Amino acid sequence: MRIFLYELKKLFTWKIMLLLFIVASLFYQLFISFYFDHFPNGRPNGDSHLVLIEMREDYGRFFDEEEFVHFQEKYEERVTEADQFLQARPEYVEAGMGTYADFRNRSVEGEYELSSRLLFDEGVDLFWELQAREYMIERYSRIGTLSNDYNEAQQSREQQLIDSGQITAIFSGEIFSNYNSLITYTTVLILLSLMVLLTPVYLRDRRTRLVELQYTFKKGRPLLITKLFASLTASFLLITVYLAALFLLYRGNNTAMFLDAPINSFFNYEMISWFDLTFSDYIALTIGAVYLLGFLFTLLIFFISSVVPNYISAVGVQVPLAFVSFSIGLDYLLEHLTTFWLPVYMQPLLYGCLITGAIILIVVRWRRERQADVLY
Repeated sequence: MRIFLYELKKLFTWKIMLLLFIVASLFYQLFISFYFDHFPNGRPNGDSHLVLIEMREDYGRFFDEEEFVHFQEKYEERVTEADQFLQARPEYVEAGMGTYADFRNRSVEGEYELSSRLLFDEGVDLFWELQAREYMIERYSRIGTLSNDYNEAQQSREQQLIDSGQITAIFSGEIFSNYNSLITYTTVLILLSLMVLLTPVYLRDRRTRLVELQYTFKKGRPLLITKLFASLTASFLLITVYLAALFLLYRGNNTAMFLDAPINSFFNYEMISWFDLTFSDYIALTIGAVYLLGFLFTLLIFFISSVVPNYISAVGVQVPLAFVSFSIGLDYLLEHLTTFWLPVYMQPLLYGCLITGAIILIVVRWRRERQADVLY
């Protein structure tokens, strides 16, 4: 235990901690803060989110035909308000846009200028809200229409959701997309930080010629296992801190009321899942995936650090590894977990292959360590 704690302490030096803080701060400002500061992003997305909150408060988790009729009645009431608003503006009446229907069907350049003034210069909330309500009415009206772009298995899954009623859940693609972006960028930050934290695990000893000395005493060769457990523990601590910070900040996005909402909703334009997951289920699944990816990345970095001769070589190997992981790997392994755009067993098989490969690398390295002599 004493050696384990010593190896763990060697990883968290003040220089490494300072470097991690700088990397995390810069990365947060460049890539993550946007999804907190601008959620929901733009119009009419922001208006759609407000309408969705209203729907959740009025109708609960699901949206049935009777409630849809009530929603349409509220839309008509808002249209009447828009008509009254336009009638009170002589320039709109003179331009032939005295009703909301005429406003929607504008086609002349001068009419576009007037509508742009209303929507963008004055930013009248009522007209943005009407667009949001129209989008939701359109999406609900299309339930039951199977896409020709789906294969047989996908169409069967969509029909299953329609039959069970899950497709009418009140949940939006805006919430789903925002969370996916946050968890994906946080995972990238975690993997980058693991590279900074764990690359020196062997290289520091190699630079000070301690590796050769380790073979001269009884606990020298088993030290690889101790270093490995110290690296995994450090990885767990770092991932936990970063995820805790993420969800502490995520509370400010005020999506808690949707945690029990099924993600397979007609409003969720982002993804249909092979499984019946709520938003909280999906969050838990992604958290598990982040830990698993972090541990796999830890094993790869540990292996690289134990075989390369210096930091330059380590960076040369890790740069393409990071490029593949960030540009391709996360798309399949994290960003849209359980999506029915991929075969149902594809993601579990990918994880299984990665776990098997990482274990093989460590086993091979351990066998070489046991057989190596002082000149190795």
